[in-house]
Amino acid sequence: MPNEILPSEEATPTVSRTAVAQGLWNRHDLLQTDTFFPLGFPLTITTNSEEVLEAAGQSWGVFEQAYSCQPLVITLLVEGTASEAIPYPPPTSRINGRLLITMTDAANFIVSDLDHGTAFGKVARPFVNGPLGLRYHFLETSALSMISTLRAAALHAACVEWRGRGLLLCGESGVGKSSLAFACAQSGWRYISDDATYLILNDPARTVVGNCHQIRFRDSATQLFPQLLGRRITLRPAGKPSIELPTTEFPGLLKKTTAEIAYIVFLHRVDGITPGLFPLESKVASDYFTRSLLLPPSEDSSGTKTLQRLLRAPRFELRYTDLYSAIEQIKGLVEREI
Repeated sequence: MPNEILPSEEATPTVSRTAVAQGLWNRHDLLQTDTFFPLGFPLTITTNSEEVLEAAGQSWGVFEQAYSCQPLVITLLVEGTASEAIPYPPPTSRINGRLLITMTDAANFIVSDLDHGTAFGKVARPFVNGPLGLRYHFLETSALSMISTLRAAALHAACVEWRGRGLLLCGESGVGKSSLAFACAQSGWRYISDDATYLILNDPARTVVGNCHQIRFRDSATQLFPQLLGRRITLRPAGKPSIELPTTEFPGLLKKTTAEIAYIVFLHRVDGITPGLFPLESKVASDYFTRSLLLPPSEDSSGTKTLQRLLRAPRFELRYTDLYSAIEQIKGLVEREI
């Protein structure tokens, strides 16, 4: 039975329709419709292209419905008949008021209404047939942006669980969040997410949800995990190259889609450092998480209130030199409280 989720205070059930969106929604050739559940939240996609639905299935086909709420909506028109993929400039995204606009050019764009959970756009068929642009920059960017403003605040953090206690592993890009999360999972912890974790809005418990079906590594992770040697490097349209693997490739790895956060841990890995766990000021954590919010927070917004509840969890800086000493330190933190 899906969990019922309350709408955020900013959300309303009405649909905002610009003239362009109205024109798309009124087209009679948008006959392909399916519902997906990114991170467990319902999302309906309407299009004239089976390829769009196939791309959505590649991103979210492994997810089942976990939350009962109004579906988010993406309407995407594919134009043209050329089948050969051609290079496009990297898509750019910008915020205009409460709209997120992602585009390469006038022929390829998507506009996501972050107040109402609806998005519309159009793409040229050669763009659809490109390797990653449609999925990463249009479908996933749109859906996850709407989720992060209306359903669950996006946190730049990995998440693992030990004995029912969830830990957020935080820090800037490259600090080792994904590597430590994977090392924990190899040591019997439950894996929730690698470097993007979503904090459910309006939930009195500090509940997070993550994509436990996938894990991404920097290519340098092969030095830590020999089993990654020879794995294909995914060249994203933007961002750093990474090794992206389904967690099904690691038999015996324990995973969960959700956890309740008991501790917040910021990673500080430096050779020769004196290891230990040290209390961390609330403001340091607050500033870090606020930077992850897509829209500027207001004092009474649901995102701000949810983050305030999260920050009541004990916060630490973890100083460590190797992964397995780090695991022992955070395991000791949990077991001292049980």
